[in-house]
Amino acid sequence: MAILLPSDLFAAGGQISVNFQEANPIKAKNIYALVSAILDFVVKVGAALAVFFIIYAGFQFVTAQGDEGKITSAKKTFMWTVIGALVLLGAQVLSGVICNTAQQLGAAVSCR
Repeated sequence: MAILLPSDLFAAGGQISVNFQEANPIKAKNIYALVSAILDFVVKVGAALAVFFIIYAGFQFVTAQGDEGKITSAKKTFMWTVIGALVLLGAQVLSGVICNTAQQLGAAVSCR
């Protein structure tokens, strides 16, 4: 099979054409756009998870029925959920600050 493949290619005139001008699968024009798209996706998923875990922590509080161990577990769940949500918010804010700073320094970056 390997012997037949090159002969078939060269039988057509030896020209191989590859078109790299088709649609960009990443759809990002620069590294900032790629990182921004990834960050937006992570923030959307993280926000949905944060809402879910806040509801879950509330459910733990309700079902604890005065049990100190379960209340402590519910408090930890709520605390770590809030910390995670703040980290996501901080990442989004930091991304905006970096983009705006790059624009002010003269970089050709478009911030939404």
